[in-house]
Amino acid sequence: MPAHLSHILQLLDVGCFSPLKQKYSHSILGLARDSILHVDKMTFLPAFQDAFNASITEDNIKGSFWGAGLVPFDPEAVLLNLDAQIRTPTPPTTSNLPWQSKTPSNTLKFGSQSKLISTKLGSSPSSLKDRINQFIKGAHQMAHQAKLFHDQITSLEKAVEDATRRKSCKRKRI
Repeated sequence: MPAHLSHILQLLDVGCFSPLKQKYSHSILGLARDSILHVDKMTFLPAFQDAFNASITEDNIKGSFWGAGLVPFDPEAVLLNLDAQIRTPTPPTTSNLPWQSKTPSNTLKFGSQSKLISTKLGSSPSSLKDRINQFIKGAHQMAHQAKLFHDQITSLEKAVEDATRRKSCKRKRI
């Protein structure tokens, strides 16, 4: 099979599994809107079965063979999908735009802001640049620590929720 054609020539990926993935994602998002944030076996199976029954149909399977040009045999159907033109995107030019200070919302943007500040200082006294670099380094460390703490708190909250759910299941008598 030629390179970069699997999205066109793999029948089940095109006609069946892609709709299955979309329908399953849609049903899981519906569960998330209902505050069901943990998908266990009992939640997965009905959601997957509904998505499977809706997407793996005879019409979808026949449509995937038709879309790939196999039934009826039509190599032109594949070739028509290959008219993509390769273009290299041009990067946006920011050199002529005036720099505006913005409050960074994550560590990546913070790094960009600190680089811009350092370049704007240019020929400032070295003691001032050293102090600003120390400040930037400390702020980087605090931002990374805050992210780590956030992730740790999230995982602990999930563990407490799971433990609470398990405890409540043990208390129920059937």
